[in-house]
Amino acid sequence: MPGAAGLYVTFCRCNDPARERAWDEWFDAVRLPHLVHAGGWARATRWRLTVPVSSSTDLGFTHMTILEMDGPDALGGMQRAVSSAFTPGLLHPHHAAMGALALRPIGRWSDTPPSGAEAKSLLFISGRCTDLARDAEWNRWYDDVHIPDVLSIGGYHAATRWRLLDSHPAQANDYAIYESRLPAEEAYRMMAAGIPPLYAQGHRHPQHTAGIRFTLEPAGRYGAAGLRLAVTPR
Repeated sequence: MPGAAGLYVTFCRCNDPARERAWDEWFDAVRLPHLVHAGGWARATRWRLTVPVSSSTDLGFTHMTILEMDGPDALGGMQRAVSSAFTPGLLHPHHAAMGALALRPIGRWSDTPPSGAEAKSLLFISGRCTDLARDAEWNRWYDDVHIPDVLSIGGYHAATRWRLLDSHPAQANDYAIYESRLPAEEAYRMMAAGIPPLYAQGHRHPQHTAGIRFTLEPAGRYGAAGLRLAVTPR
């Protein structure tokens, strides 16, 4: 994920809980290798939702897949490769796609060293600047103040920032992904306790609004290291 030139993030679930084990095995053995090799993605990782911490409502999905694209024509390649996700005959009867995000890197935190297999959990969070005239200022604050603050607390050790390819001023266009070597609940609890004192010291930007956020843990046989393009599927 760090250093990737583009991400395609998909949300899904098994629509029959009694078939979830078979669906999960199909995803690892059939769908993920197909997505990586047919679509030309550099790496794919699967994650399981743990806590929708911004809401008590059902988010509609149980799993998230992050597909990473590299190369000089990464964004164009991303758009072409997305079609590989819908190849006829390669869909499980109980696979339910719940949505997707096409993202490009933004800011200086999109080229941090990868943590790879050591990540035990992620925090996925959306946000936006409520005043478009101050978007550049807000982005500097996010890079220079907010992410360093979050990482200084200790629950998360790495972060990347992303913006929707097709952004719109009326919606949350920006996303941050934080990685932790700690279990999801422990990492998020540390951050939730550490941020309010920093905001009280004046570290919050007046036009910052945080949106939906949820924590995840690695899922499937490939774990946080993921399946890479050069790997032969087992």
